[in-house]
Amino acid sequence: MALHGINLPLAFNGQEIVYRRTFQRFNMTTEEIDNYFTGSAFLAWNRMGNIQTWSGPLSEYWHQYQLQ
Repeated sequence: MALHGINLPLAFNGQEIVYRRTFQRFNMTTEEIDNYFTGSAFLAWNRMGNIQTWSGPLSEYWHQYQLQ
């Protein structure tokens, strides 16, 4: 952590809501967007592009909570 600074772990909070809003601007349906995201326990693998849709979708509440 010392090499990357103490704020690096916080950089990923809210990333999925930004992706979701971007996908909506590209006219993707809610179903298509939900099929992209994994459950919250597997987001690290989703962010690396290793898996999709596993144990998902993320709820609207979860997306909004990440913005706070």
